[in-house]
Amino acid sequence: MSVAQRGSKFQARVKEPNGGKYHRVTFDTLEAAEFWEGKARAAIKAGLPVPDGCDMGTVTLRSLADRYHAYLWPNQRRKMIETDIRHAERLLPSDPLKLTTRDVIRFVEKRKMEGVADITIRINLTRVKTLLKHSHKMGDIHLSSNIEWPSFRAGSSRIRYLTDDEEVALLDELNILDYRMLAEFMIDTGVRPSEVSTTQAVVAKPFEWADVSKSKDGRTLITLWKTKTNTPRTLPLTPRALEALEWSRDEGHQRPFDGISYTAFKDAIVAAAQRRGLKDIVVYTFRHTCASRLVQRGADIMRVKQWMGHSNIETTLGYAKLAPEDIYSLSDLL
Repeated sequence: MSVAQRGSKFQARVKEPNGGKYHRVTFDTLEAAEFWEGKARAAIKAGLPVPDGCDMGTVTLRSLADRYHAYLWPNQRRKMIETDIRHAERLLPSDPLKLTTRDVIRFVEKRKMEGVADITIRINLTRVKTLLKHSHKMGDIHLSSNIEWPSFRAGSSRIRYLTDDEEVALLDELNILDYRMLAEFMIDTGVRPSEVSTTQAVVAKPFEWADVSKSKDGRTLITLWKTKTNTPRTLPLTPRALEALEWSRDEGHQRPFDGISYTAFKDAIVAAAQRRGLKDIVVYTFRHTCASRLVQRGADIMRVKQWMGHSNIETTLGYAKLAPEDIYSLSDLL
């Protein structure tokens, strides 16, 4: 490449063969200059007109996702891809040419502060990385080779869940009945925050009173129709979860627990945990607690996957290491 710096600008230069025209175009960034130069050289080699540096078009993460999602992820639901791209738009530069290692590190830090599990962050970043690498290959962008992408060792991170004693301490510290009821409901059902409360995190819809039903044996059920993974599931309620649900009905909530501000609830959980000296506790810890207890009490992984609504078995397998050792005695049956 023959990009030359001119003050605070960068000039890209190409020359057409056989004494042809010399093209010089100045850009604000080195990446943009290198991108145009590569595009221009490819055009000359193919016998096409050299592209106008002033009319290269606006390339964003969104435009690239719209262009290549069907090719890169033909068998995945559009809403799942949309979720990852929306997080990338929210926390990364919209212009791929401005992406740096620092941006990637900050993305991971911010997602962890939001209480997101490592495996979810890995999926978010893998989606972006795959999209950018393919776009680079197709000549849409010039992806810097200096970007360092963090690696996540599958199953290496500790799943933070509440022990029985920690749960008692945390619930005792919650001095507002509304928050205690919702916390107990989430622990005993494992629902995602977006499945029970209006949040800004993912495309989902909290369940309604019409989604509460009875099984043939009289157990109360809730059906979650619009979930993060677009996988509906029906869950039976424990006596404690049922009590919390009936409390919400008695309170006159138009939708289960809709009288509770999610933001206030989230802040209250973190504050209560800190007062009791409990580290790394966020609302999503309730979901981890439910899945962990199911595994620890002998539920098989496939049924845990169905209960939790995981779209990928690898997510559920993250809890497998918590299985009781006596599960190995099953080999005696073979």
